[in-house]
Amino acid sequence: MKVLYVDPICYKAHSYYNKRNVEILSQICKLQTLFIKDYIDLDGIDIDKSLTYKTPSKYFIEFNNCKNTLLKRIRNKVGQFKIMREIINLIKRNDFDLIFFSGVDMMVFSKLTRHIKQPIAFVEHAIYRIEIHKRMRKWWSRLNKNLKVCVFEDYIADYLKEQRKVENDVFVVRHPMILNSNQNNSIKTNSREINIFAPSFSNSKNIIDKLLENESSIKTDISICIKGNKEEVCGKVRSFSGFLPREEYVQRFNDADYILIPYSEDFNYRLSGVIFDAVASGKRIILFNGNTLAFYAKGYPRIFKTVNDVGDFIGWLNSLTKQTVNEEYDVNFFEEVNKFKADYSDQAIREDFQKLLACSCKS
Repeated sequence: MKVLYVDPICYKAHSYYNKRNVEILSQICKLQTLFIKDYIDLDGIDIDKSLTYKTPSKYFIEFNNCKNTLLKRIRNKVGQFKIMREIINLIKRNDFDLIFFSGVDMMVFSKLTRHIKQPIAFVEHAIYRIEIHKRMRKWWSRLNKNLKVCVFEDYIADYLKEQRKVENDVFVVRHPMILNSNQNNSIKTNSREINIFAPSFSNSKNIIDKLLENESSIKTDISICIKGNKEEVCGKVRSFSGFLPREEYVQRFNDADYILIPYSEDFNYRLSGVIFDAVASGKRIILFNGNTLAFYAKGYPRIFKTVNDVGDFIGWLNSLTKQTVNEEYDVNFFEEVNKFKADYSDQAIREDFQKLLACSCKS
């Protein structure tokens, strides 16, 4: 089968997700890819043709350096129209068995694929916006019914089909595991502190502010390093902005006793790549209740610890000792880690893609 794998947005945060999908898909089909130049390293992957966009990089969201907020939004939207037209022209010139979009701007994608007849499947990373934006519900309602929707988990598929009454075929294509784990046995720490690391760009500002405000109520052997919008140190809580240097990121990940994922209540029907990084590194994960990530805590209770709010989180932290933390990393914990890795293994993802490809052949 001849498949085109495209990402019209090319977020840096999605580069490893794209690379892992390409690695797996290349094993079961004749694959072409379309990304911005130097987006990911495809050396060693059996790809039929690696294409780069002709659309200038300034039209991609993360390369848009326009200072005016309104003009920046306009350029982003104009850019998506340009990029999508380039993709559609490529589709029309070739005979692909499937075109797989690993991310989309839903408004532009819905408008420009309305009359496309070629088999297309797409991943929408922001399904949660259906809940809060009327215009997003409009673009979903106008979606070409021949397009296939791909989601990360069964509960998200159920949401689209049962609650949102999406008429398109919905497939589960799980998120692949991280292979280049952050673990490095040469990095050791003798710290008696209990280290909490929260590296995600999706961290809730409200939770960060409350942790900083209530720092004095956290006992002295706790250290929290959390990604925020600004640099701020308040006792035992440090908020950092931007990307940490790779060496520091790896050091903090390895030193962490827990990986904290403090997302807001509207983080629904989405996925956090930090979860897969943490599991690959053999770390316990703390989730805040109230959003759909609690799904993982139900399936893997030894990996995931849930808290209700900042007060609950601090109360739990203050009950810990280094010994009780170490005792959580027992045989049962690592058995559950291995189960998670098997559930999201390359073989599992390959089977997901094969189901999608088989259906594309029939339609």
